[in-house]
Amino acid sequence: MTRLKTILLSLYWLPFVLCSFIAVLWLSWQALSLVNFNYPFWYQTLDINAHIEKFAPQNRHRHQFELTTDEERYRLFAEVVDEINTGGNGLAKIEYHDKAGKPIATMYWQDEVTHLQDVANLITFFDYVAYFSLTVVLAYVVVILKTKIVPRLKLAHAGVISLFLAIGVIIVAVGPKAVFYWLHKQVFPPENPWFFYYQDSLMSTSMKAPDLFGAIAAEWFALTLILYICWLFTVKKLVVKNSTL
Repeated sequence: MTRLKTILLSLYWLPFVLCSFIAVLWLSWQALSLVNFNYPFWYQTLDINAHIEKFAPQNRHRHQFELTTDEERYRLFAEVVDEINTGGNGLAKIEYHDKAGKPIATMYWQDEVTHLQDVANLITFFDYVAYFSLTVVLAYVVVILKTKIVPRLKLAHAGVISLFLAIGVIIVAVGPKAVFYWLHKQVFPPENPWFFYYQDSLMSTSMKAPDLFGAIAAEWFALTLILYICWLFTVKKLVVKNSTL
């Protein structure tokens, strides 16, 4: 096979590789959402309880959050996950309760609701991108099944892997926190607040931002990698016999 033909074949399969990765990334998000991103585990591991005990009494907008139980905090996080995955219409109505189950106040003040709504909008956009990617992947699968064409994925994967390695190097060189802040500036509307001091935000306090986000990103990437490898194995099995394009 000539070098030119190899490159053309790789370009042909590149959308399949990218869309497969996006689809698996989305499926990983959905799977982790079902278990609320293992918040109880990270709550204990990152000592979020101590973080809440320190900063909740200092909050300038909401009071007595330190009176909530661990189970109540798990429930609140689960409610946020559900809201950002379903459009965010109920974010402003989330309430926290004391140990007796009596409502204390709504969880978030207006700026926090605005930011979480921006997150919900971003996830909605991600959903549509994932639906498109799944459609593309399905179309390729139909081609594979009908024609018995062997996917030529090595060069396409090399390009994708090189891209992610470059991103990883940049994150290490610049620093995860700097990249985290830069992404927020690029993704969210400039007129909407996204940075909150712990004293101003039960959202930041209860999630110990950005520590929890780093942990979630790590488990999201790990699950995505595992599912993607499983998907590639499945694709290989789809091809009954080798043939060439």
